Amino acid sequence: MVMEADREWMYEGRIVNGMFSNKWGDKVDEFVAFALRHPECVNGGTAIRCPCTLVKCQNKKFLNVETVKVHLYKNGFVPDYYVWIYHGEKEVHQRCSRSVRVSVSETDQMVSDNMNHITYHRMVCDAAGPEFNPDEEPNAEARNFYDMIRAGDKPLYEGNSKHTQLSAAVRILEIKCRHKCSQAWFDDMSNFIQELLPPDNLMPLDFYSTKKLVRGLGLPVQVIHCCVNNCMIYWGDDSDLNSCKKCGHARYKQTVRGSGNRLYIRKLKVPYKKMHYFPITPRLQRLYASTATANEMRWHSEHHMEDGKMCHPSDAPAWKHFDGCFPDFSSEVRNVRLGLFADVPGPTNPKGKIDVFLQPLIAELKSLWGVGVQTYDISKRQNFQMRAALMWTINDLPAYSMMSGWSTAGMLACPHCMEDSDAFRLIKSGKQSWFDNHRKFLPINHSYRRNTKDFIKNRKVTKQFPGVRSGDEILQDLNNKGLRKVMDVDAEVVNAAISKTCGWNKRSIFWDLPYWREHLLRHNLDVMHIEKNVFDNIFNTVFNIPGKTKDMYKSRDELNKYCRRPQFAQNLVTSKYPDVPFVLNKSQKKDVLEWVKKLRFPDGYASNLGRCVDAKKLKMFGMRSHDCHVFMQRLLPIALREFLPNRIWEPLTKISLFFKQLTSSSLTDEELRNLDEQIPVILCNLEKIFPPSFFDSMEHLPVHLAYEARIAGPVHYRWMYPSERYLRKIKHKIMNKAQVEGSISIGYIMDEAAKFASFYFKEGDPTLPLKEKRNEVYLDDIVDDYMFEIFKPPGKAIGAEGKRYLADNEYTAAHLYILMNCPEVQPFIDVFITEKRRQFPNLNDEVVNVVTEQEFPSWFEKYVHNRMARGRGRGSTLPGRTSFGTGSQASGMPDPGRGSGVDEGPQQTEDVVNVLQQHHQQTSPHHGPGIVMNDRETWEGEEGEDADVGETSPEHPTDESLPIAQFDPTIDNLTKLEPSGSISRVLRTIFRKSFKPHGHNWKSLTDRDRLMIWREFKKAYRWTQTKEAVKRVFYKHAASRYKDTVYEVKDKWLKKKEQDLSVPDHVFQEWRRRWEDPDYSKRCEKQSGNRRSERAGEGSGMSTHTCGSRSMREHERALTLKEGKKPSAPRLFRYTHMKGHDDQTFVDQRSRAANARYEEMLAAATQAYCQSTSGSCDGATGSSQSSAPPVDTNQIWYEAVDGKEKMPVYGVGSSTSSFYSHRRPDYSAPSSGPFSNLFSTMEDFQDAVRNAIQYQLADTERRMIDYEDDRDELRLRFDWLAKKCQEGGLHFNPDDLPRIVRRNVPATASTPAPAAAPAATASGSAAAADSSTPVPDISPYGPDTSQHHDDDARLDD
Repeated sequence: MVMEADREWMYEGRIVNGMFSNKWGDKVDEFVAFALRHPECVNGGTAIRCPCTLVKCQNKKFLNVETVKVHLYKNGFVPDYYVWIYHGEKEVHQRCSRSVRVSVSETDQMVSDNMNHITYHRMVCDAAGPEFNPDEEPNAEARNFYDMIRAGDKPLYEGNSKHTQLSAAVRILEIKCRHKCSQAWFDDMSNFIQELLPPDNLMPLDFYSTKKLVRGLGLPVQVIHCCVNNCMIYWGDDSDLNSCKKCGHARYKQTVRGSGNRLYIRKLKVPYKKMHYFPITPRLQRLYASTATANEMRWHSEHHMEDGKMCHPSDAPAWKHFDGCFPDFSSEVRNVRLGLFADVPGPTNPKGKIDVFLQPLIAELKSLWGVGVQTYDISKRQNFQMRAALMWTINDLPAYSMMSGWSTAGMLACPHCMEDSDAFRLIKSGKQSWFDNHRKFLPINHSYRRNTKDFIKNRKVTKQFPGVRSGDEILQDLNNKGLRKVMDVDAEVVNAAISKTCGWNKRSIFWDLPYWREHLLRHNLDVMHIEKNVFDNIFNTVFNIPGKTKDMYKSRDELNKYCRRPQFAQNLVTSKYPDVPFVLNKSQKKDVLEWVKKLRFPDGYASNLGRCVDAKKLKMFGMRSHDCHVFMQRLLPIALREFLPNRIWEPLTKISLFFKQLTSSSLTDEELRNLDEQIPVILCNLEKIFPPSFFDSMEHLPVHLAYEARIAGPVHYRWMYPSERYLRKIKHKIMNKAQVEGSISIGYIMDEAAKFASFYFKEGDPTLPLKEKRNEVYLDDIVDDYMFEIFKPPGKAIGAEGKRYLADNEYTAAHLYILMNCPEVQPFIDVFITEKRRQFPNLNDEVVNVVTEQEFPSWFEKYVHNRMARGRGRGSTLPGRTSFGTGSQASGMPDPGRGSGVDEGPQQTEDVVNVLQQHHQQTSPHHGPGIVMNDRETWEGEEGEDADVGETSPEHPTDESLPIAQFDPTIDNLTKLEPSGSISRVLRTIFRKSFKPHGHNWKSLTDRDRLMIWREFKKAYRWTQTKEAVKRVFYKHAASRYKDTVYEVKDKWLKKKEQDLSVPDHVFQEWRRRWEDPDYSKRCEKQSGNRRSERAGEGSGMSTHTCGSRSMREHERALTLKEGKKPSAPRLFRYTHMKGHDDQTFVDQRSRAANARYEEMLAAATQAYCQSTSGSCDGATGSSQSSAPPVDTNQIWYEAVDGKEKMPVYGVGSSTSSFYSHRRPDYSAPSSGPFSNLFSTMEDFQDAVRNAIQYQLADTERRMIDYEDDRDELRLRFDWLAKKCQEGGLHFNPDDLPRIVRRNVPATASTPAPAAAPAATASGSAAAADSSTPVPDISPYGPDTSQHHDDDARLDD
C-alpha cells in the first residue's frame, strides 16, 4: 500500500521572483506552532530543534523559534523531513513527498530508525544536564558526553539503521547487569558478536571498551581513606593527614619490596582502610532528568486520601507536621524527603563509631537543606532549586542503637519507654525480662491492674505510661548530660562514664541536622525483625526446641518466685517438672510438621516451607524472615488450633492477627487506635500463660508498633524488607572477594548506568520485565458467566493433575471458606448476622463470628433451598433482588427486605437465584444437596412420615430437581447407595444435627431415630427403584457411616481429650461415660484383638487377597468371561489369593493353609470316588474322564474352610450365594426388624423384579454405548435378565429391550420358557405369604421388611 503526501511546500515555493514567499512563510509559522504544542520537544519553553540544512543544526540543536525561522528562510528544511518526528509528530503523515512513493512499512521503518536516533541523543543530553550544549567545544568534564553523542550518530555497521554504536553498547551492558553476568562472560559474548557482524563494525570489543564508552552515564563515587581503628576519616580538612589524629595509626601501608641490599618502598600508597561514598545530590538530580521518573517525584502531593485511609507516609501526621513546621520547604512539591536504611552486619562493624563514616552524608544533607542545588525537571522543562530532608532512619535493633545513640541492650533497651522501663533481671538465668511490663499501658480502671495472681504476685499497677518524648525533650536531656559526638577527641572517655547511669551512649550526628528535633518520629522500630523474633520465641517454646525454648528448668525454678503457679513447680519426689499446657507432645508436633510439609501456596506467595521441616528432630530450621512472616500471620492460628486449649490458643491467635492488621497496605486512624488499645491486653494475656523468661525486649516492643504506624503511616514503607533484598542483590555483584567494596562499587555504578539507559529503550524499562508468569491466566479466558466471583481470580494448577476425595473435615472447611469469601453470599451473611443480633442483642463481635462459622452453612442451605423450592412455583425473595411471584416467606426465615430491617443488597447479587439454581443442578449429583434439619418441636407435631406434605409418601418421589440414589441389584450383600461419596456427606450432616444421648452406636438408636434419619434423606434424594429396597440398602449405608462418625468423635476425645463441638454437651457427657466404663474398654480391646488376630496361626499375619477395590462377584464375572465357563469356588479362591494370579505364590499363610486342607480333602474324596466305581481316575484330582465331575469341589471347599461358621464363606466373599444357595438369607421367615420382608404378595414381588430389570436395562444400554463390542458382557447380562424373569414367573420378551441391546444380542440367545408361576391371583392373594414358599432373590438384599403396614406408622403408635 502506498500514500501521497501534501508537504511539497517544504521544498517548493520558498523563493518566488527573487523574494521569500508569504505563503511559504505562513506554512513555516504553522510548523513552528505545531512544534510548540508538543512540550516534550520544547526546551526551556521557547527553544525547538532547528530542522535547517546547516551541519550544526539538522534537528540536533535547540534554538529559539525566531532563530529557527530565520534559519529556515535562509537555508530551507533538511532533506526528506516529511514526518516531523523531532517536533512531536507520532504518526506517519497521510501523504508522501512530491512524486516519491513510499510503502507504509518503509515509512514505519524510517520513523522507527529516526526515533531510535533521537532517543539516544536525548538520553545523553538528559544525563549531561541542561547546561550541556552539544555544539560548543567540549571541556575535559564534558568530553565523555561528546564521545557518546558521536557514538550515537554512528551506525553499528554500514547499512544498519536499527542500532548505533551507543545503543548497542548500552543494551548489552543492561543485559549483563540484569542477569548478573561476569566480566568474562561479557568479553566472550562480545567476541562472539564480533564474529557475527561485518568486519568494519563498531561494536565494542570487550567490557573495558564498553565501560569507557558509556562512562558519562555513570554517577560519581568518592573513595575516602579511613583510620584502621574507625577513629576518623581522611576527608575535608583532614584529607591531607598521614596518620590518625586520635590514635596516631598510620594512614598508608608501608609496603617493602625486594630482598637483601635491594630493598625499596613501593611508591604507590595503599591505605589501611577505605570507604566508598556515593553522593546523593547527582542521583537525586538524575531522577528529575528522565521522563520515566520525573513525574513520579511529585506523586506524594498529587494523590489524595480516600475514606481516611493512609496508604503512603505523606498521609500520616509525621509528614504533615513537618510540612507545617517548614512551610517554605513544603511549598515546593519537588523537594525531596528521604529515609535512611541501615544494616550493619558482621562482627567488625563500627558499632557506635558509625557516625564517623556518616560525616559526608550529613554534610551533604545540610547543604541540600540550607542551599539546595539547581536541578532541571524534564517533565516541566524548567530549572528549580531542589532541597532535601531526611525524615527518619529504618534499622534493626542493633543498628537502631548505632544510629540513635540509645542503647538497645539491657534493661533500658526500649527506646520509647527509656528510663520508665519496668524490666528486671531474673534470678536463675540472669537475663533481662519484660514480664509484667505492659499493665501500665491499660486503661486506669482495667481489672488486670488489680490482678495479684496471674502476673507478679501481690503486685498492683497504678502508674501509666508517660508517653513518647519529643525531640526538644531528648535534645535537652543530651545537653544536660554532656554527651559528646564520637568524632570529639574526649568522646570515648566522657560517653563511657555517662552511659553507666543512663541509656544514652553518645550524641548522635543526626542532631547536627537543623530540622531533626522537629520530627515526631526519628528512628523506626523494624517490624520485620520484631515479628520474626516474636514468632521464633512462640514457635520454639510451643515445640519445646532444645536450646531455643524459653521454658527451661531454670525458668521453672524461678517461676514461683515471681508468679503463683504451683502446678508447674518441680516434683520434690521425682525431681521432674510437670508438663505445661502450652507445649505440644510428640505426636502433635509430628502432625503439625506433616501438615506444613504438605502445604502449597499460590505461586510467588511464599517459599516452600516443606524444606524447613526436620521430621526427625521435630522442628523447623532455616526459616527466613518472610517465611516467619507468612507462618506468623497465616498459619500459626490454624496449626495450633486443635492442639492447644482455647485460653492459650486465643492470645496466640490475637498476636497473629495484630501483626496481620498492622502490616496492611492501607490503615485508618481508628483502626490503629484500636490496635493500640488491644496490644497491651494481648501481651498481658500472654504473660498469664508463659513464664517470665519468655518476655525479652522483642516481646515488649510490639506495644509501640501501632503508635508508630499511626504517626508515620503504613509499615511496608518503614520496614527492612526492601533494604534486605537490595543488599542481597548487591552482594551478588561481588566478583572479587579480595576487594569486596570495590567490586560492589563497580557493579553498583554499572547498574545505575544501565538502569538510566533502559528508560530510553523502545520497550521501556526491561529491569521490570512484563513477562508472563508460569501460571498466569487472564480474565478474558474465563467465559462462564455463571461462575462465582471466588472462582474467577486468574491462576491455574501447577504440576500434574490428581484426583482424590475430601475427608469430612476438609469438605467442611472448604465449604465454609467458599461461603465466607464469596461476594454473592455476603448479603445472606448480613441477613444471618442481623437476625442473630435481633434475637440476642448482647452478643459481641467474637461470639457472632463463632456462631456465624458454626451455624451459617446449615442456615444458608435451608434458606436457599426453601427459596428455590418456592421459586419454582410461586417466586422467591432474596437479598439484593425484589420478589418475583406472590409467594410468602418460609416459616421461621426472616425476610431480608422487611423483617430484618435490611435494605436491598448490592446489585452484584441480582442473578444469585439463577446462579445458585444452576450451581445446584450441576453439583448436586456429586456433592449432595443441602440438608435441612427440623428442630425437635417440628418432629413432635408431625403425623406420620409424610405429614409435612399432606399426603402419603409416593413409591417414587416426583421432584426431578433432586439427585437420584440407587444401587446395583446384581450385586449381593450391597452396603451402600450410589453416589456413595455425596450420600455419605449428607448422612454425616444429618447425624451431627441429631445426636442423642443413647446414640453411642447405630444399634442403640430407636426405630424413631432411624426413621427421622430416613425422612431427612428423602428430602435430599429421589429414586427410581422400589422404595423398600432402597430403604433397606440405605439403612446398611447409614449404619456404616454412623459408626465412622461416632468413632471420629470418640477418637478425638480419647486421644486428644477434646470435645467435638458438633455434639451437644449433654449428649457428649453420656457418651463419655460409656466410653470410660471399664467393661466397655475391655470389650473394645477384645474386639480389636480379634480384628488383628492371625487366624492361620502365629506368624501368619492378617488375611489378605488381591481383589483390590473390586468385589468377588466382579472377579467371578471376569473369570467367567476369561475362561468361558463359571469358575468353581476353589478356582475363584486361587485366582484372588495368589500374587499376580500366577497360580504359584499365595498372598499369606492363611490362604496357603486353606488351600492345603482343600487339596488334602479333594484327594481323599477323589480316591474314594474311584474306589467306589472300581475304576481308575488316572490320577485326576478334581475331574475324571467322564463329563460329570467325580466330586463336588464347591462342597469340599465349603467343608475345608468350615463355611458353616461364618457368612460369607472364606475365599469367595460376596460370591458365596453364587456357590451355596443354602447360605442365602431366608426371606420367608418373619421378622420385626427394619430389614424384614415386605413382599406379602406375588404382585409386589413381580413389581420388584420389573424395577430390577429396568435398572439393569438402563445400565446395559449405557454400557453398550460405551463398549458396543463387549458381546460377552452383554450375553451375561442378558442371561441374568432371563433368569430373573423365570424366577419371578414373568414372560420375558426380547422386544422389550432397547434397540441398542437387541442389535448387540448374540443370535444364540433365546427367550427362556417361563417357569410355572406360584399360585397367585391377579389381584395378589395371600398365597405367596405362605412361609413354605421361598421368595426368589431379585436384589442385593432381597425384599425388605416383613410387615404389610408401613414402618413409618410405628412412629406415632
